[in-house]
Amino acid sequence: NIKIYNEDSESGIITFNVKDIFPQDVASYLNHYKICIRAGNHCAKILKDELNITNTCRISFYLYNDKNEIDYFIKCLKDIKDIFKIII
Repeated sequence: NIKIYNEDSESGIITFNVKDIFPQDVASYLNHYKICIRAGNHCAKILKDELNITNTCRISFYLYNDKNEIDYFIKCLKDIKDIFKIII
């Protein structure tokens, strides 16, 4: 249910969407758990048009992020479908 658009990237930036959930809603949900991501077109409208998508979520990891933080992000992302199932 999670589409990653740059799976082959070697950077710490991950661009993704959660199926059937608006990217800004994903960002708001994760913000509640103190996880900051960006949602929108990220100044890449031409690329988004080529991929036939409107907005995406983007998270950036760097040296200061540890495994616990990454595991926490993944857990919250897995839980999002259960939360939004109740709302939708």
